[in-house]
Amino acid sequence: MPSDVQVVAVGAACVDEYYAAGRWIPLGDKLEVRALTPVVGGMVANVACILSQLGVRAGLVDTVNRSETTGRILQDLTSYGVDTAHMRRDERLPDGKCMIFLTGGERTVFAVRAEKPPLDWQQDLSYFLEADYLYSTVSDLAQVARLPDFLDRLREGGTQLVLDVEQYAPGAVQDLLFSRAGVLFFNEYGAAQYEDACGWKEAFRSLLEQAARVVVVTRGAKGCSVYTRDLTRHLPACSVPVTDTTGAGDTFNAAFLSRLCRGEDCVTAARFATAAAALCVMRYGAKGPGLCEAEVLRLLETEERREKGDA
Repeated sequence: MPSDVQVVAVGAACVDEYYAAGRWIPLGDKLEVRALTPVVGGMVANVACILSQLGVRAGLVDTVNRSETTGRILQDLTSYGVDTAHMRRDERLPDGKCMIFLTGGERTVFAVRAEKPPLDWQQDLSYFLEADYLYSTVSDLAQVARLPDFLDRLREGGTQLVLDVEQYAPGAVQDLLFSRAGVLFFNEYGAAQYEDACGWKEAFRSLLEQAARVVVVTRGAKGCSVYTRDLTRHLPACSVPVTDTTGAGDTFNAAFLSRLCRGEDCVTAARFATAAAALCVMRYGAKGPGLCEAEVLRLLETEERREKGDA
């Protein structure tokens, strides 16, 4: 039976353990922190959930155990409308989790990564090929078996690779993925590392001369930059009170991709994504609780009026 999923996300789902700290500390120091309510998270899983909230049919592929924690994770994903039918099981794996420390309006994340068996894509090849986009990270795709063959099949089948780049370190896997990705999202740290390695004038141009349709750099409170073969555009962030910055990048990426799924241009997609990320940081939790298209459009309209001096 054909799948109706538009985006297949490949990557880990986990539980985000939140802790509030009055300050960050140097190495060797000690500080008492306050435990907050944990929530289900994981960067790629967050993107799948936000896509679903914004009306895009999304599925998640990951390898997990059968613990009570995993059951909670899968139940949460399903509640967002994410397709989890292609999740794999391995009882040897620990529960997935991240530890997130909130300090002064910012957050520091420690992601506990488990070594997983290579992801065999052949058993679900039709599922991947029926999607418009495959969203993942460098580290998650590094665990895919016979990765060059998998990327070849995606390209032949018309499924476009979307890559989230949290950090850049030269290597064969990363270079391979960069040469095949149609959409690349860099945060400001990953972008700075890539620019240092390649030269800031040439860095993104070289990607656009390969397979990339668009390169987007998210810059937190400084907004974002959009690069295509035909334009370079810098967009400001929305001016909003900040509660928790966790998941702002995931929200931006998902919102941007949701507009590409609608056939919109990259600048329009970036404006929408900027407003979605602003709503995310106003709330506690990484998935923008209650986020919907109408709410994003309202904030976007308010920001446009403010920029014109009408509000």
